[in-house]
Amino acid sequence: MMVISLTSVDVAEGEYPLLIDMGDINGNGTQKLVSINGSGNALRNGLTPGLALRSPEQGCQCPGDASCDGTVNIKDILGVIENFVCTSDCKFDADNDGGSDIDDLLTIISNWGSCI
Repeated sequence: MMVISLTSVDVAEGEYPLLIDMGDINGNGTQKLVSINGSGNALRNGLTPGLALRSPEQGCQCPGDASCDGTVNIKDILGVIENFVCTSDCKFDADNDGGSDIDDLLTIISNWGSCI
């Protein structure tokens, strides 16, 4: 039996995905969602399409659970602080925006405790 897993991707205004695929782009064992963006009209006019790389969602079940251990606690805060100012593919990303910053700390604090 073949299992197909689909995900939704939020795109920015003006981004028109033409091709989306997933793979280990730089050989580090982490899958990235790759999209070629543009519009059919842009391609016909010779414009170069854009390329976007995104990390797929980590799959943590609770908002604020950056460590994915089922509890929002000090481990999440310490992980965000250790990776603070990371801007992409961050290991500890409590708000799933790709980075580790003050917003992650606020997400952890507002969701403190066991996941429900």
